[in-house]
Amino acid sequence: MRIHGKATVGCFALALMWTAIAPAFAQTSQCAADAEPRRIVVTIGIDHYAHSSHRPPLSTAVNDANCFEQVLQRKFGYQSYESLMDPDPAKQSNPLRDGSGTREAIDFLVSDGLPRVLCSNDDFILFFSGHGEKRAYQDHNIKGYLVPSDAPEQGCSNLIEVKAFLEDISNLPARHILVILDACHSGIAIQDALAGVRASGNYQQALKSHNSRKVIASALADQTASDTGSIPGHSLFGGLLLQALDLGLAAKNSDFIADSDLAEFLKAHVTEENSNQEPDWVPFG
Repeated sequence: MRIHGKATVGCFALALMWTAIAPAFAQTSQCAADAEPRRIVVTIGIDHYAHSSHRPPLSTAVNDANCFEQVLQRKFGYQSYESLMDPDPAKQSNPLRDGSGTREAIDFLVSDGLPRVLCSNDDFILFFSGHGEKRAYQDHNIKGYLVPSDAPEQGCSNLIEVKAFLEDISNLPARHILVILDACHSGIAIQDALAGVRASGNYQQALKSHNSRKVIASALADQTASDTGSIPGHSLFGGLLLQALDLGLAAKNSDFIADSDLAEFLKAHVTEENSNQEPDWVPFG
């Protein structure tokens, strides 16, 4: 669950992106072997939940999702998932905001929608902003969940387990995938992914992989994420993320922003404003 009210120190979160954000490639709707790679983004933002007595409404998740998508389209040549599902603006589905961000809709996105749209040489970013929860079980196992808009008050049958969510995304047909999670306890994704990749002995190889899957989380496994920050209208993490992209504050090269530089920028500046919220990033899948 995200924290409400003005944070004494700022914060921001992101799920891992590909090696760099650079000038836009030529685009094609064909998944041919020689097709130029495309840049595709999908954003999920949920402020209002069906059971608001258990999960109080947020104030910045929808705005963060809208602005993140706009910055990627305007500055980096990304196309929205919705525009590729149906090129006719009159027939395009609405982005996953508030009541549209149900468990069924998010499941469809990952299992049916994205496989129809993505090609094997595409670059893809998924951004989620909303409530996150963690549950401890009798075997001492702790699981992290993203909360869809129609989640019940009790139980986790309609929640989205972060580990399984990332496993499904890692199998999508795209060359580079970056997932950015701005939600409480989203660092459980980092914890699970890091354990898996280090157990395989391929941590450095995964960081440098030509086919990369990376996740940036706005808060560690035991931390909450602030719904407000130093930039009005945005979460602490979200505002800093947008600044880093729109103003190039995380760029060490004039032509692109490396995902590692973006993650380090967020980690430094979020914790500078709020020592109780620390973003992190890791390869997954």
